[in-house]
Amino acid sequence: MFGSITWVQPTQLHVSRIPVSHQPSEASCGQADDRGNAAVFGCRWTGFSKSMVHPANAFSSATLHISRLLLVSCLVLLLPLQNACAAPSPSAMDDLKQTPPEIREKSSERALKVGRALAERRAIMFGTFWCPYCDMERQALGREVINGRSSSEDPSGKRQDPLVRYVECDRGGVGQEADLCSKLGVRSYPTWALVNESKEQGGLPFKLIPGTKGLRGLEQLVGLPSPPEPDAVAPPISKPSGAREVAVAKAVADGGATFYGTYWCPACDVQRQLFGKDAWKFVPYVECDPRAAVAQPGRCNNANVQAIPLWVMRDGSRHEGVQSLEQLEALLQTPAVNQGRVPTPQVVLPMPKPGDKCEDCKVDGLAKI
Repeated sequence: MFGSITWVQPTQLHVSRIPVSHQPSEASCGQADDRGNAAVFGCRWTGFSKSMVHPANAFSSATLHISRLLLVSCLVLLLPLQNACAAPSPSAMDDLKQTPPEIREKSSERALKVGRALAERRAIMFGTFWCPYCDMERQALGREVINGRSSSEDPSGKRQDPLVRYVECDRGGVGQEADLCSKLGVRSYPTWALVNESKEQGGLPFKLIPGTKGLRGLEQLVGLPSPPEPDAVAPPISKPSGAREVAVAKAVADGGATFYGTYWCPACDVQRQLFGKDAWKFVPYVECDPRAAVAQPGRCNNANVQAIPLWVMRDGSRHEGVQSLEQLEALLQTPAVNQGRVPTPQVVLPMPKPGDKCEDCKVDGLAKI
Protein backbone atom coordinates (compact mmCIF):
# COMPACT_ATOMS: atom_id res chain seq x y z
CA MET A 1 0.00 0.00 0.00
CA PHE A 2 2.91 2.25 0.65
CA GLY A 3 5.28 3.50 -2.04
CA SER A 4 8.54 1.58 -2.46
CA ILE A 5 12.08 2.28 -3.67
CA THR A 6 13.67 -0.09 -6.19
CA TRP A 7 17.48 -0.12 -6.41
CA VAL A 8 18.45 -0.56 -10.05
CA GLN A 9 21.98 -1.67 -10.97
CA PRO A 10 23.63 0.50 -13.64
CA THR A 11 23.64 -1.08 -17.10
CA GLN A 12 26.54 0.91 -18.59
CA LEU A 13 30.04 -0.44 -17.99
CA HIS A 14 32.15 1.69 -15.62
CA VAL A 15 29.39 4.32 -15.45
CA SER A 16 27.29 5.35 -12.47
CA ARG A 17 24.16 7.42 -12.74
CA ILE A 18 24.34 10.29 -10.26
CA PRO A 19 21.64 12.85 -9.31
CA VAL A 20 22.11 16.23 -10.96
CA SER A 21 23.10 17.88 -7.67
CA HIS A 22 25.87 15.33 -7.12
CA GLN A 23 27.40 15.03 -10.59
CA PRO A 24 31.05 16.08 -10.94
CA SER A 25 31.53 19.21 -13.01
CA GLU A 26 33.32 17.30 -15.79
CA ALA A 27 31.11 14.23 -15.81
CA SER A 28 29.60 13.38 -19.16
CA CYS A 29 28.42 9.85 -18.64
CA GLY A 30 25.04 10.59 -16.99
CA GLN A 31 21.97 9.50 -18.94
CA ALA A 32 19.02 11.83 -19.43
CA ASP A 33 15.34 11.00 -19.00
CA ASP A 34 12.58 11.98 -21.40
CA ARG A 35 12.51 15.52 -19.96
CA GLY A 36 16.26 16.07 -20.39
CA ASN A 37 17.13 15.66 -16.69
CA ALA A 38 19.97 13.41 -15.63
CA ALA A 39 18.67 10.11 -14.32
CA VAL A 40 19.27 9.19 -10.67
CA PHE A 41 21.67 6.32 -10.06
CA GLY A 42 19.21 3.44 -9.84
CA CYS A 43 17.00 5.34 -7.38
CA ARG A 44 13.47 5.52 -8.71
CA TRP A 45 9.99 5.50 -7.23
CA THR A 46 7.43 2.81 -7.98
CA GLY A 47 3.95 2.10 -6.69
CA PHE A 48 2.68 5.64 -6.16
CA SER A 49 -0.41 7.22 -7.59
CA LYS A 50 -2.16 10.53 -7.04
CA SER A 51 -4.83 8.92 -4.91
CA MET A 52 -2.27 7.56 -2.47
CA VAL A 53 -1.00 11.01 -1.58
CA HIS A 54 -4.29 12.89 -1.74
CA PRO A 55 -5.24 14.69 1.52
CA ALA A 56 -8.52 12.75 1.61
CA ASN A 57 -6.67 9.49 1.98
CA ALA A 58 -6.54 8.41 5.62
CA PHE A 59 -2.94 7.39 5.31
CA SER A 60 -1.76 10.32 3.21
CA SER A 61 0.04 12.09 6.03
CA ALA A 62 1.90 8.99 7.16
CA THR A 63 2.65 8.03 3.57
CA LEU A 64 4.08 11.46 2.79
CA HIS A 65 6.20 11.40 5.93
CA ILE A 66 7.59 7.95 5.22
CA SER A 67 8.22 8.96 1.62
CA ARG A 68 10.31 11.91 2.69
CA LEU A 69 12.35 9.74 5.03
CA LEU A 70 12.99 7.19 2.30
CA LEU A 71 14.00 9.89 -0.19
CA VAL A 72 16.46 11.41 2.27
CA SER A 73 17.89 7.95 2.96
CA CYS A 74 18.32 7.31 -0.75
CA LEU A 75 20.18 10.59 -1.26
CA VAL A 76 22.43 9.93 1.75
CA LEU A 77 23.32 6.55 0.28
CA LEU A 78 24.25 8.23 -2.99
CA LEU A 79 26.59 10.85 -1.54
CA PRO A 80 29.67 8.58 -1.42
CA LEU A 81 29.05 7.75 -5.11
CA GLN A 82 29.38 11.29 -6.42
CA ASN A 83 32.83 10.50 -7.89
CA ALA A 84 31.74 7.22 -9.48
CA CYS A 85 31.47 8.82 -12.92
CA ALA A 86 35.24 8.79 -13.45
CA ALA A 87 36.78 7.76 -16.75
CA PRO A 88 37.49 4.06 -17.33
CA SER A 89 40.80 2.79 -15.99
CA PRO A 90 43.81 2.72 -18.34
CA SER A 91 43.71 -1.07 -18.46
CA ALA A 92 40.06 -0.99 -19.43
CA MET A 93 40.80 1.61 -22.12
CA ASP A 94 43.60 -0.58 -23.52
CA ASP A 95 41.07 -3.38 -23.91
CA LEU A 96 39.14 -1.11 -26.26
CA LYS A 97 42.17 -0.05 -28.30
CA GLN A 98 43.44 -1.85 -31.37
CA THR A 99 46.73 -3.45 -32.25
CA PRO A 100 48.44 -3.80 -35.65
CA PRO A 101 47.92 -7.09 -37.49
CA GLU A 102 49.93 -10.02 -36.20
CA ILE A 103 53.25 -10.60 -37.95
CA ARG A 104 52.88 -13.96 -39.64
CA GLU A 105 56.46 -15.02 -40.45
CA LYS A 106 59.79 -15.20 -38.70
CA SER A 107 62.46 -12.76 -39.81
CA SER A 108 64.61 -14.06 -42.66
CA GLU A 109 68.39 -13.88 -42.51
CA ARG A 110 68.26 -10.96 -44.90
CA ALA A 111 65.67 -9.17 -42.73
CA LEU A 112 67.76 -9.79 -39.59
CA LYS A 113 70.79 -8.29 -41.33
CA VAL A 114 68.73 -5.23 -42.27
CA GLY A 115 67.31 -5.06 -38.73
CA ARG A 116 70.79 -5.05 -37.16
CA ALA A 117 71.90 -2.27 -39.50
CA LEU A 118 68.77 -0.28 -38.64
CA ALA A 119 69.45 -0.83 -34.93
CA GLU A 120 72.94 0.66 -35.36
CA ARG A 121 71.29 3.75 -36.83
CA ARG A 122 68.74 3.73 -33.97
CA ALA A 123 65.96 3.57 -36.52
CA ILE A 124 62.33 4.16 -35.54
CA MET A 125 59.32 3.22 -37.62
CA PHE A 126 56.25 5.45 -37.18
CA GLY A 127 52.95 3.93 -38.25
CA THR A 128 49.34 3.16 -37.37
CA PHE A 129 47.45 -0.05 -36.72
CA TRP A 130 45.12 0.57 -39.68
CA CYS A 131 47.78 1.49 -42.29
CA PRO A 132 48.21 -1.33 -44.90
CA TYR A 133 51.60 -0.01 -46.02
CA CYS A 134 52.84 -0.07 -42.43
CA ASP A 135 51.73 -3.69 -42.21
CA MET A 136 53.61 -4.49 -45.44
CA GLU A 137 56.77 -3.03 -43.93
CA ARG A 138 56.37 -4.93 -40.67
CA GLN A 139 55.62 -8.21 -42.44
CA ALA A 140 58.73 -7.81 -44.63
CA LEU A 141 60.95 -7.39 -41.55
CA GLY A 142 59.35 -10.26 -39.64
CA ARG A 143 58.65 -11.07 -36.00
CA GLU A 144 62.16 -11.01 -34.54
CA VAL A 145 63.00 -7.60 -35.98
CA ILE A 146 59.74 -5.95 -34.88
CA ASN A 147 58.70 -7.92 -31.77
CA GLY A 148 61.99 -9.41 -30.56
CA ARG A 149 62.36 -12.93 -29.19
CA SER A 150 60.99 -14.42 -26.01
CA SER A 151 63.30 -16.38 -23.71
CA SER A 152 61.80 -19.65 -24.96
CA GLU A 153 62.50 -18.73 -28.59
CA ASP A 154 66.10 -17.58 -28.18
CA PRO A 155 68.85 -20.23 -27.97
CA SER A 156 70.53 -18.30 -25.15
CA GLY A 157 67.38 -18.50 -23.05
CA LYS A 158 67.26 -14.70 -22.75
CA ARG A 159 64.65 -12.37 -24.08
CA GLN A 160 65.85 -10.34 -27.07
CA ASP A 161 64.48 -6.83 -27.55
CA PRO A 162 63.14 -5.74 -30.96
CA LEU A 163 65.80 -4.51 -33.37
CA VAL A 164 63.49 -1.77 -34.64
CA ARG A 165 61.30 0.38 -32.43
CA TYR A 166 57.73 0.76 -33.68
CA VAL A 167 55.78 3.84 -32.60
CA GLU A 168 51.97 3.83 -32.85
CA CYS A 169 50.75 7.25 -34.00
CA ASP A 170 46.98 6.70 -33.75
CA ARG A 171 45.41 7.50 -30.39
CA GLY A 172 43.15 4.51 -30.84
CA GLY A 173 46.09 2.10 -30.90
CA VAL A 174 47.60 0.19 -27.98
CA GLY A 175 50.64 1.96 -26.56
CA GLN A 176 50.03 5.00 -28.74
CA GLU A 177 52.51 7.90 -28.76
CA ALA A 178 50.53 10.28 -30.92
CA ASP A 179 52.00 13.34 -29.20
CA LEU A 180 55.52 12.20 -30.07
CA CYS A 181 54.55 11.66 -33.71
CA SER A 182 53.06 15.14 -33.87
CA LYS A 183 56.03 16.75 -32.13
CA LEU A 184 58.51 15.20 -34.56
CA GLY A 185 56.48 16.26 -37.59
CA VAL A 186 55.34 12.83 -38.81
CA ARG A 187 52.66 13.47 -41.43
CA SER A 188 52.39 10.17 -43.33
CA TYR A 189 52.69 6.47 -42.59
CA PRO A 190 54.94 4.67 -42.54
CA THR A 191 57.75 7.12 -41.82
CA TRP A 192 61.26 6.08 -40.85
CA ALA A 193 63.50 8.11 -38.56
CA LEU A 194 67.26 7.52 -38.72
CA VAL A 195 70.08 9.18 -36.83
CA ASN A 196 71.41 12.04 -38.91
CA GLU A 197 75.09 11.42 -39.55
CA SER A 198 75.59 14.91 -40.94
CA LYS A 199 78.08 16.99 -38.97
CA GLU A 200 76.50 20.30 -39.93
CA GLN A 201 75.98 22.76 -37.10
CA GLY A 202 72.38 23.20 -36.09
CA GLY A 203 71.19 20.11 -37.99
CA LEU A 204 68.50 17.88 -36.51
CA PRO A 205 69.78 14.75 -34.75
CA PHE A 206 67.56 12.62 -36.98
CA LYS A 207 66.05 12.67 -40.43
CA LEU A 208 62.58 11.53 -41.47
CA ILE A 209 62.13 9.31 -44.53
CA PRO A 210 58.46 8.78 -45.42
CA GLY A 211 57.08 5.90 -47.46
CA THR A 212 57.21 2.13 -47.67
CA LYS A 213 60.74 0.93 -48.45
CA GLY A 214 60.71 -2.84 -48.34
CA LEU A 215 63.93 -4.74 -47.64
CA ARG A 216 65.63 -3.39 -50.74
CA GLY A 217 64.81 0.23 -49.94
CA LEU A 218 65.92 -0.22 -46.32
CA GLU A 219 69.17 -1.78 -47.51
CA GLN A 220 69.81 1.35 -49.54
CA LEU A 221 69.06 3.55 -46.52
CA VAL A 222 71.65 1.81 -44.36
CA GLY A 223 74.19 1.16 -47.13
CA LEU A 224 73.80 -2.62 -47.49
CA PRO A 225 74.09 -4.33 -50.89
CA SER A 226 70.92 -5.86 -52.28
CA PRO A 227 70.76 -9.23 -54.00
CA PRO A 228 69.42 -9.16 -57.57
CA GLU A 229 65.89 -10.26 -58.25
CA PRO A 230 65.59 -13.17 -60.68
CA ASP A 231 62.78 -11.51 -62.65
CA ALA A 232 64.58 -8.17 -63.03
CA VAL A 233 65.70 -8.87 -66.60
CA ALA A 234 65.03 -6.88 -69.76
CA PRO A 235 63.09 -8.57 -72.60
CA PRO A 236 65.28 -10.43 -75.09
CA ILE A 237 66.34 -8.57 -78.25
CA SER A 238 64.72 -10.35 -81.17
CA LYS A 239 65.86 -8.23 -84.12
CA PRO A 240 69.17 -9.01 -85.88
CA SER A 241 71.61 -6.15 -86.43
CA GLY A 242 72.75 -4.81 -89.78
CA ALA A 243 76.07 -3.20 -90.69
CA ARG A 244 74.73 0.27 -89.99
CA GLU A 245 73.44 -0.59 -86.52
CA VAL A 246 76.80 -2.11 -85.58
CA ALA A 247 78.68 0.91 -86.94
CA VAL A 248 76.53 3.38 -84.97
CA ALA A 249 76.82 1.31 -81.78
CA LYS A 250 80.63 1.29 -82.07
CA ALA A 251 80.61 5.03 -82.78
CA VAL A 252 78.52 5.57 -79.65
CA ALA A 253 81.08 3.69 -77.58
CA ASP A 254 84.07 5.42 -79.20
CA GLY A 255 82.40 8.80 -78.89
CA GLY A 256 82.01 8.54 -75.11
CA ALA A 257 78.19 8.47 -75.06
CA THR A 258 76.28 6.61 -72.34
CA PHE A 259 72.74 5.25 -72.38
CA TYR A 260 70.78 5.18 -69.06
CA GLY A 261 67.63 3.09 -68.65
CA THR A 262 65.89 0.28 -66.75
CA TYR A 263 65.00 -3.28 -67.59
CA TRP A 264 61.25 -2.60 -67.33
CA CYS A 265 61.11 0.67 -69.32
CA PRO A 266 59.15 0.17 -72.60
CA ALA A 267 60.89 3.07 -74.36
CA CYS A 268 64.28 1.70 -73.30
CA ASP A 269 63.34 -1.61 -74.89
CA VAL A 270 62.40 0.19 -78.10
CA GLN A 271 65.89 1.70 -78.14
CA ARG A 272 67.50 -1.70 -77.58
CA GLN A 273 65.44 -3.35 -80.31
CA LEU A 274 66.40 -0.51 -82.67
CA PHE A 275 70.07 -1.52 -82.41
CA GLY A 276 69.44 -5.22 -82.63
CA LYS A 277 71.02 -8.21 -80.93
CA ASP A 278 74.57 -7.96 -82.33
CA ALA A 279 74.96 -4.18 -82.07
CA TRP A 280 73.54 -3.74 -78.58
CA LYS A 281 76.50 -5.35 -76.86
CA PHE A 282 78.68 -2.41 -78.02
CA VAL A 283 76.39 0.26 -76.50
CA PRO A 284 77.59 1.61 -73.11
CA TYR A 285 74.42 0.90 -71.07
CA VAL A 286 73.82 1.74 -67.39
CA GLU A 287 70.96 -0.02 -65.58
CA CYS A 288 69.37 2.32 -63.02
CA ASP A 289 66.98 -0.02 -61.20
CA PRO A 290 68.78 -1.60 -58.21
CA ARG A 291 66.68 -4.75 -58.50
CA ALA A 292 68.54 -5.82 -61.64
CA ALA A 293 71.68 -7.95 -61.41
CA VAL A 294 73.79 -5.51 -63.45
CA ALA A 295 72.39 -2.36 -61.80
CA GLN A 296 74.61 0.65 -61.17
CA PRO A 297 72.30 3.02 -59.26
CA GLY A 298 75.25 5.03 -58.02
CA ARG A 299 76.21 6.05 -61.56
CA CYS A 300 72.58 7.03 -62.24
CA ASN A 301 72.52 9.16 -59.10
CA ASN A 302 75.81 10.81 -60.04
CA ALA A 303 74.44 11.56 -63.51
CA ASN A 304 71.26 12.99 -61.93
CA VAL A 305 69.02 10.78 -64.06
CA GLN A 306 65.47 12.11 -63.72
CA ALA A 307 63.85 10.44 -66.73
CA ILE A 308 64.54 7.43 -68.91
CA PRO A 309 65.66 6.63 -71.50
CA LEU A 310 68.49 9.15 -71.34
CA TRP A 311 71.53 9.63 -73.56
CA VAL A 312 74.46 11.61 -72.13
CA MET A 313 77.15 12.58 -74.62
CA ARG A 314 80.84 13.15 -73.95
CA ASP A 315 80.35 16.92 -73.97
CA GLY A 316 77.75 16.58 -71.20
CA SER A 317 74.72 17.22 -73.38
CA ARG A 318 71.63 15.25 -72.36
CA HIS A 319 68.98 13.85 -74.69
CA GLU A 320 65.88 12.21 -73.22
CA GLY A 321 63.75 9.73 -75.13
CA VAL A 322 64.39 7.21 -77.90
CA GLN A 323 67.00 8.43 -80.39
CA SER A 324 66.95 7.17 -83.98
CA LEU A 325 70.14 6.09 -85.73
CA GLU A 326 70.07 9.35 -87.69
CA GLN A 327 69.80 11.42 -84.53
CA LEU A 328 72.66 9.54 -82.88
CA GLU A 329 74.83 10.00 -85.99
CA ALA A 330 74.11 13.71 -85.88
CA LEU A 331 74.91 13.94 -82.18
CA LEU A 332 78.15 12.04 -82.72
CA GLN A 333 78.89 13.89 -85.96
CA THR A 334 79.34 10.51 -87.60
CA PRO A 335 78.74 10.13 -91.36
CA ALA A 336 75.80 7.92 -92.26
CA VAL A 337 76.72 4.34 -92.96
CA ASN A 338 75.21 2.60 -95.95
CA GLN A 339 72.04 3.69 -97.70
CA GLY A 340 73.65 7.13 -98.32
CA ARG A 341 71.53 8.83 -95.64
CA VAL A 342 72.37 12.38 -94.61
CA PRO A 343 72.34 13.08 -90.88
CA THR A 344 69.80 15.50 -89.49
CA PRO A 345 71.51 18.91 -89.06
CA GLN A 346 71.93 20.22 -85.54
CA VAL A 347 70.23 23.41 -84.45
CA VAL A 348 72.94 25.93 -83.57
CA LEU A 349 72.16 29.11 -81.64
CA PRO A 350 74.57 32.05 -82.11
CA MET A 351 76.50 33.25 -79.08
CA PRO A 352 75.04 36.51 -77.73
CA LYS A 353 76.90 39.72 -78.34
CA PRO A 354 77.65 42.32 -75.67
CA GLY A 355 74.46 44.27 -74.93
CA ASP A 356 72.15 41.57 -76.31
CA LYS A 357 69.33 40.37 -74.06
CA CYS A 358 69.79 36.69 -73.27
CA GLU A 359 67.13 35.15 -71.09
CA ASP A 360 68.05 31.51 -71.71
CA CYS A 361 71.82 31.65 -71.22
CA LYS A 362 72.15 33.01 -67.72
CA VAL A 363 74.02 31.36 -64.87
CA ASP A 364 73.24 32.60 -61.38
CA GLY A 365 71.85 35.80 -62.83
CA LEU A 366 74.93 36.59 -64.98
CA ALA A 367 74.82 36.30 -68.77
CA LYS A 368 77.44 34.11 -70.40
CA ILE A 369 79.01 36.83 -72.58
